[in-house]
Amino acid sequence: MFLAATALSEFWDKGDELLYLGPWCRLYERRAEWKSLRGSLLDSPWEAPGA
Repeated sequence: MFLAATALSEFWDKGDELLYLGPWCRLYERRAEWKSLRGSLLDSPWEAPGA
């Protein structure tokens, strides 16, 4: 698993599953790129569970 901490996809290891640190890592205008990859978004520690 690779931790993606930036929206600059050239730094991502696209051969591995991605864990996006936050929503800023997945830019809407580049959704075609990140939707084709295996990955998930890390839950925010600042939001209440179920919020």
